[in-house]
Amino acid sequence: MLVLKLLRYFYRTLSFICPACAGKLAFWQFQQPRLKKTRERELKIYSAFRERRIPFHEEDIFVYESGPENAYPLILVHGWESNPGSLYGIASYLEKAGFRLIVMGLPAHGKSSLKKTNMVHSSRAILALLDHYGFKSGFSMVTHSFGSGASAVALAGKEIKADKLLFITSSEVIKDIFDDYAKMIGLGKKAYEYLLGITESVTPVPIREFVISGFLRQANFEQLVIIHDVGDKVIPFANAKSIQLAVPLTKIIPTEGKGHYRILWDENVYQMILAELNFVRR
Repeated sequence: MLVLKLLRYFYRTLSFICPACAGKLAFWQFQQPRLKKTRERELKIYSAFRERRIPFHEEDIFVYESGPENAYPLILVHGWESNPGSLYGIASYLEKAGFRLIVMGLPAHGKSSLKKTNMVHSSRAILALLDHYGFKSGFSMVTHSFGSGASAVALAGKEIKADKLLFITSSEVIKDIFDDYAKMIGLGKKAYEYLLGITESVTPVPIREFVISGFLRQANFEQLVIIHDVGDKVIPFANAKSIQLAVPLTKIIPTEGKGHYRILWDENVYQMILAELNFVRR
């Protein structure tokens, strides 16, 4: 709490003295995921799955594979400030069901040496992975949180058709995230406008139009399934409802008492995912 108070004091002061400097620094920090200790159960992916490196223009993408190469492929993408091992529970369960698993490590996460990324940057890494494997169709994706949004941006307007997109939570209106961030650090009004302006230098659309459902409407897939806990304190359940209203062929599977992270380690959720994926594999 003391650190946050000091951060707010710093940004309030800098916003008054140099709003442009405050906005620029806030953008730089916004793209830096905090380093979190990898949990014991997450570490298992590094020994149980095969590690590969996929070429990307800044550094290789770390990928973890398991299952027969001729089996139906599933691409798994983790969330912000997380790592590929956060999806090990889901991946190992689906491996036993006979799928081919490809678990991606996002830039600036896991073993990546990069220090910053954002949704657009990560979407390009996802496209690099799809291109490397030659996936234009005949695959599905299971994604969590930030990984869901990045996947939507990656697929928008591309000649790629996924069978099923299975989002375990997703952001929706990205400006809301910036609003919350600005309030949290105490960014001044002018500095905030600078922050949005700098952000728009790297986004494909103005930040006020950067809505995940908008990208999904430009993507090609058979069905979108969103598994979202009604009590999620990180990404509100209302996001799932908003996406469903805007995107045809969207199904919501609500859960209770599983939160934002625990939902990744729940056997009932594994069974929900398998039931959805067995349908596309037939």
